[in-house]
Amino acid sequence: MSTPLKIFIIYAREDKAYKDDLLKSLKMLQNQGLIEPWHDSDIKPGDEWDKEIRSRLQAADIILPILSFDFINSDYINRVEIVEAFKRYDCGEALIVPVIADSCPWTDHPRLKDFQALPAEGKAINQWQDRKEAMTSIYDGLKGLIQEREAQNKAAVQEIIEKGLKESDPQKQIKLYSRAIELDPGNAVPYNNRGSVKGTLGLHEAAIGDFEKAISINPKYASPYQNRGMAKLKSGQYTDAIEDFDYAVRLNPEFTEAYINRGVAKNNLGQNREALKDFNQALLIDPDNALALLNRGYAKFCLNQFEEAVIDYGQAIRLDPGYSLAYHNRGLAKDNSGKYQEALDDYGKAIKLNPKYAQAYSNRGHVKNKMAQFQDAIKDFTQAIKIHPQYADPYNNRGFAYRSLGKYAEAIRDFDRAIKFNPDYAKAYCNRGITKGMSGQYEEALADLDRAIALDPEYADAYNSRGIAKGFLRQFHEAIQDFDQAIRLNPEHDSAYYNRGVAKNDSGQFEAAIKDFNQAIRLRPEFADAHNSRGWAKEKLGRKDEAGKDYALALSINPGHKQAQINLNNLASE
Repeated sequence: MSTPLKIFIIYAREDKAYKDDLLKSLKMLQNQGLIEPWHDSDIKPGDEWDKEIRSRLQAADIILPILSFDFINSDYINRVEIVEAFKRYDCGEALIVPVIADSCPWTDHPRLKDFQALPAEGKAINQWQDRKEAMTSIYDGLKGLIQEREAQNKAAVQEIIEKGLKESDPQKQIKLYSRAIELDPGNAVPYNNRGSVKGTLGLHEAAIGDFEKAISINPKYASPYQNRGMAKLKSGQYTDAIEDFDYAVRLNPEFTEAYINRGVAKNNLGQNREALKDFNQALLIDPDNALALLNRGYAKFCLNQFEEAVIDYGQAIRLDPGYSLAYHNRGLAKDNSGKYQEALDDYGKAIKLNPKYAQAYSNRGHVKNKMAQFQDAIKDFTQAIKIHPQYADPYNNRGFAYRSLGKYAEAIRDFDRAIKFNPDYAKAYCNRGITKGMSGQYEEALADLDRAIALDPEYADAYNSRGIAKGFLRQFHEAIQDFDQAIRLNPEHDSAYYNRGVAKNDSGQFEAAIKDFNQAIRLRPEFADAHNSRGWAKEKLGRKDEAGKDYALALSINPGHKQAQINLNNLASE
């Protein structure tokens, strides 16, 4: 047995010698960890003997009454012990195995007469020529009974485990596995399975406790290491999770799930190249594993390998056409590749498969913002908010759409909500600051942009936007410092070069301004404002022919550029 069976010996005081011999015969079974015998001589000084006897009877798996005339004539045995023994037996909670000590009319007992007794053939111990043979017969009989009980118990536990695997109700599953643990506390499988169910319910600490118990029972059982790693992964304990997945694949080198989850943990730690190795290994074992393909696609996405990510997501979709997350993620990869219409199509498929997919609505709206489809974008963000009212991203993105339509009050209200639901949302502070600046609220804009930078000191756009606000407040030196920082963080930031050039123009640094406009135009040749502003700097330096060419370039890029037209007209009238 995995745990010893509890044996309760009922005997009359006069039969102490039989009890002692019985204990000797049971010693080998006890040493093998098969049984744990108890008798009233084990009662400690100070214990309430009647209470202790009743308690031990309630816990017994096998009850051994030593039958004799003294047993039959004992008032306490007949009034308490044998009555409690039959209650346990009748409930199916304990076995009764009579041990015949000496010749007595035990077969006339209304209940005991129906039980198979020991020694063999119900021959009393005192009738055996060799008492040791009698005790050996008792040993053999009990050993066979225990082995039979163990086999029945294992079959019952296995049946319960299989029933638990088929059960769909998590609470019922937990009860089933708990029952299996009661029957066989030394079996690692029900602990592992119960932990898995607790994990699905978000009870990660309780799940980890079950997995640790399973591991303590069987340290070479790979599954609880994998499952404990999964619980730690869901709890954000990525490094500890990786250690568990390491154990799992060491014990089972073909454990696909452990490779996938180790890769996920590494992705979460930003170790995307290492994660790729795990997903590749999982796919070597199981080439048609859609989950491995999905996660490998994500690792490639994080490494800016967008085209390769699209291929992996496509493979995952081929294997599982109903995989809404794969459509969503492929949409993200296509979005980052500039394939906006294809991205919209994928988000649409994700939403069709899962109409409650708030993130897909939000990301589809984000692509529509990029395509200047602001009214349609607002509809998507509103739907995302309807599904998930405390989801900060769609509030922020809807605010951007409202601002792009010139609806500043609505935009600020949305940015307020985004910040309410995510007080550390640097982008929402930045967007609110930009919108306040566009509304002429420059001091308030600075406060928001300061907060965005405090939350994310590497936020290049926030420095650029704060520089713009300082420029409107004619704080040109401080503005130029912010543009410097934006460019340091993102050397390809064309707007920061342009805005720094404007600040230098406004502070009379025309040659330096021209260099910044040159950089902005190099990065974005169709940057009409940069051409116009460079023309103005050249005009201030007396280079009117060059200025005129820049004004004309600005107008060729944007025929509706009013300031370039005014500048060109003024230049022509001089």
